[in-house]
Amino acid sequence: MRLRMQMDMVIDQLSQCLDAGRVFKEKEDEVRFLDTAQKTFARLCSLCETDAHFAEVAVLYGVAYITETMCSWSKDNPGGEAMTQEAQHLVKILHPHLEKLFKSTVVQDWNAVSLSELLGD
Repeated sequence: MRLRMQMDMVIDQLSQCLDAGRVFKEKEDEVRFLDTAQKTFARLCSLCETDAHFAEVAVLYGVAYITETMCSWSKDNPGGEAMTQEAQHLVKILHPHLEKLFKSTVVQDWNAVSLSELLGD
């Protein structure tokens, strides 16, 4: 239940990021959003590191792809570094589970190109 709640929060945060390029009217709103997203990623990291089954569920839910999309948004926003850093950590945790799920070079190609470019690996 707790994992599902965190994954739902990430989905909601993604929709906010994609909401017409998401430009915050107030700087405090942007800081609050980035802080909340960072904390969500940190909680997901903790859950996925604790139990491999949680990581597998997160992969099935699409968390790695959602995280990548949010990172592409945050890298263009001042103050998004901490969120991006936490998201990078989450993707690294999920990567072996992605490979296990797909068992193909598709994941390796996706990781080599997309994650390297977007996450700075």
